[in-house]
Amino acid sequence: MIRTILILTCVTLLGGCSGMMRTCRRWVDTTSPRQRIAMAFDLQDPDLRREGIAAMMEARGWDREPYLEAYATLAGDPDPLVRGAALGALGRAGATGYLDVIVGGLDDTDGRVRLDAAEALDRVAGEAAVEPLRRCTAEADEADLRARCARALRHYRTRPVLETLVTALSDEAFAVRYEARRSLRE
Repeated sequence: MIRTILILTCVTLLGGCSGMMRTCRRWVDTTSPRQRIAMAFDLQDPDLRREGIAAMMEARGWDREPYLEAYATLAGDPDPLVRGAALGALGRAGATGYLDVIVGGLDDTDGRVRLDAAEALDRVAGEAAVEPLRRCTAEADEADLRARCARALRHYRTRPVLETLVTALSDEAFAVRYEARRSLRE
């Protein structure tokens, strides 16, 4: 009863303020870390798995183990939206220990997952990502993906990376040219 009143009060006072609503949800959320992980691994419902990833990311320590291992496992999920959410979580956490998992996302069959992997690689840098990012910047079919890969290359100052970015300056897509130029300036 008290919990319901608290929820209604929060909704009434903070309606429309998503950051405050998230804080309010944390006050009344009694889901344990173990329950969050269990929700993320529901065998029947990919939506519940995605919600589980989001719930794990709201927990204290979401960017440490055992959560990181759970995200890495979910990056191999059959559902592409779950894979993308898991790669995004690894990227937001800066999980350098799972760089190989994130890099593997660049070769996913689903375009959205590839975009999420490229975005994560802009947050998690490592030598293992250089060649896949260069290849993606030069060869990917989707302009958005080429642009995100060019953006992620800003973390690397090697001659081959600079050559890739200079070549990307003449890409047919404005977004790719823009991100390549931005990466060269940083």
